Amino acid sequence: MMSEIIKLIAVSRNKELPNVKYILAEAYGPQTANLHLAIEAKILDKILATAAKSQLIDLEVDGQEPIKVLVKEVQRDPLKNKVIHVDLQIVHPDTKIKTQLEVRHLHESPAVVSKGGILVANMSKLDVECLPNALVSYLEVDLSKLENLGTVVRVEDLVVPEGMVIKNDPRAVLVSILSPRKAQAKQDAQTAEKETQAKETAAAGPAPAEAVAPVEGEAKPEGEAKHKKE
Repeated sequence: MMSEIIKLIAVSRNKELPNVKYILAEAYGPQTANLHLAIEAKILDKILATAAKSQLIDLEVDGQEPIKVLVKEVQRDPLKNKVIHVDLQIVHPDTKIKTQLEVRHLHESPAVVSKGGILVANMSKLDVECLPNALVSYLEVDLSKLENLGTVVRVEDLVVPEGMVIKNDPRAVLVSILSPRKAQAKQDAQTAEKETQAKETAAAGPAPAEAVAPVEGEAKPEGEAKHKKE
């Protein structure tokens, strides 16, 4: 579960680049000047295909001592879906970081296997805050503890590394086990709610245009009521 550290090589944009395809990148942090970088496209594509935003990366720039970063944002071409720019967050050992961690399900629920229960997953990611040495790749939910219909796992039930804080509501339900009848009723209620919202939106029609107050000194439209003087 510990966050795997990946190695990434980049060069400064002010250097002469070899004749290969590069992606522009920016690395920044609260205690460091921004680094304007270029990363070989095929190398970056491989890393982005496997690395989550919670995985630490050892970024080596121009052959210098690696610095630790996280992938903060990836910009893609909307038509070709190819990466065109990457933002990297520089991580300092003594500075807390905020990120999202994936929630993964481990094992099987006895209530699903032997009692016909339906597993309902309400949250797939959680917001966390911690120092870099407490960062993990994902958070685990042990489904083997869900033995009966109606049982749930809440955010507060998760076991997290020392020093990590989950920022979501502790009472929020991550997963629950419903009977087939209740699961179908819940699905029907959600479908009905969506249909009602769609009908209300259609009945309301387009939003009315906002009235624009005339600029001082501008002539008012004919027939407009005048303000009282006094």
